[in-house]
Amino acid sequence: MAVNLKHVHTILSDLINQDRYNHSIRVAQTAAKLAKHYKFNEDDAYCCGLIHDCAKELTISYDCYQFSPEDITLYQTFPSVWHAFVVEKVASYHFSELSLTVIAAAKWHTTGKEAMTLLEKIIFVADFIEPQRQYGDRDRIELVAFESIDQAVFEVALFKLNYLIKKNVNVYPKLLDCYNYYL
Repeated sequence: MAVNLKHVHTILSDLINQDRYNHSIRVAQTAAKLAKHYKFNEDDAYCCGLIHDCAKELTISYDCYQFSPEDITLYQTFPSVWHAFVVEKVASYHFSELSLTVIAAAKWHTTGKEAMTLLEKIIFVADFIEPQRQYGDRDRIELVAFESIDQAVFEVALFKLNYLIKKNVNVYPKLLDCYNYYL
């Protein structure tokens, strides 16, 4: 089934604010560039980057997505990554024309995990290195991303871990798994 990008853009612009929508477009473009470099399907990478934050501005009060008790607990325990773990429900509801592989890959864009697929790695890194990000290591990690996607995954995981530790906040266990695996 062909993806109707106009439909995806229309729904996405209703789900998230303009700044996040613009961020999603930049992530999609960055993901497509990485995909081209690694000889992966650019359209899938673009679509995954586009929808990766589709649940970012939602709360557990939206009944249409049928959030589970586990989703609610995650929302309460790890609110900053919750949107990534419910992206499959939200994206499947709104973007049925996208492949399950594309939708599932968006799940790991915040924490990463061990043994990611190439698409999962691309989205994890693309979200970090999109051109408007202001992280100190962003430019260096972008260069690394086009040399070794696995090394870039490690660098992003390391950066995120250090950031969370400095902020003295809970670290979602899959980020530790990602760091350890790609170390």
